[in-house]
Amino acid sequence: MPDFHPLKSITELKKAAHIKKTINNLMNNSPDIEQNNNNNQPDRISDSDLALLRMLAEEGQASAQYNLGVMYESGSGVGRNYALAAAWFCKAAEQGHAKAQYNLGVCYAKGRGVPQDETEAVRWYLKSAEQWYVNAQFNLAHDYAAGFGVERNDAEAAKWFRKAAEQGDAEAQRDLGMMYIAGRGVPKDEAEAAQWFHKAAEQGDGRAQVALSVMYFNGKGVPKDDDEAVNWFRKAAEQDEAGAAYIMGLVNDADQDAAKDANEQSSAQ
Repeated sequence: MPDFHPLKSITELKKAAHIKKTINNLMNNSPDIEQNNNNNQPDRISDSDLALLRMLAEEGQASAQYNLGVMYESGSGVGRNYALAAAWFCKAAEQGHAKAQYNLGVCYAKGRGVPQDETEAVRWYLKSAEQWYVNAQFNLAHDYAAGFGVERNDAEAAKWFRKAAEQGDAEAQRDLGMMYIAGRGVPKDEAEAAQWFHKAAEQGDGRAQVALSVMYFNGKGVPKDDDEAVNWFRKAAEQDEAGAAYIMGLVNDADQDAAKDANEQSSAQ
């Protein structure tokens, strides 16, 4: 039977409630490593809350270990220290914390706080992906597709892209569409590719918007529709998607030339 240590005072009860609130706030605000790189940092916490967090982490609470790792990685509230970040992610990951497993995988993939090791990155991505953490599923699919840290396996790549895509991840939806276009790991199917491109494009993925517009221009996987093609090119161009703005410029020039020719013909008559 486990030992039971009851709280002996109202002060301790308040302290316990404060600790729980602190952890919950951090859990709601702590982004992944790759999100931190986009200047998305967790909110700063007070010195007293940091002390409580550190205490819980040292006592073995996985969520506290994960959040302390995020703080060291981002330099929020503590001095940035990639080695300590990786160490705390590792402690939480070994307890089965899905986000910590994913972040530890990113540490190994980037060589941040640990020696770079793509194989070790894949191992941790897999543990996280099996818990349905979508970012891990996407990274694992990418590694299978590229042969990073694991033997290239298109079928496994398509499987994990699908799992992430079905959870609504736009990049995974786009890349699953690419797999269907190329027939990599799945039967070649342009109609299926167009469906996944459309899902990603509707979420604002510029590369999916370009791919979808090309399919409408060529009438592959979807009925040929120049208006829809231009519509999706325009959406991509508005996001400065590479190549889309240039192509839209050509389309606009062609439209202007056509209108000019029509006017000249009308005047000649």
